[in-house]
Amino acid sequence: MFEDSPKGVEAAERAGMNAVVITTMHEREEFRGFHNILRFIKDYNDPFIASLV
Repeated sequence: MFEDSPKGVEAAERAGMNAVVITTMHEREEFRGFHNILRFIKDYNDPFIASLV
């Protein structure tokens, strides 16, 4: 799942899903404690996205 908010990452975690966090509205520190985060990216142009497909 791609997500940009802590609540969205929490929902993904509860659903058993991993998340790629887009740091447009929140800082990395706000996502502390979540164990389902694969990566933090700034936007969809990050090279990590290409590795997923």
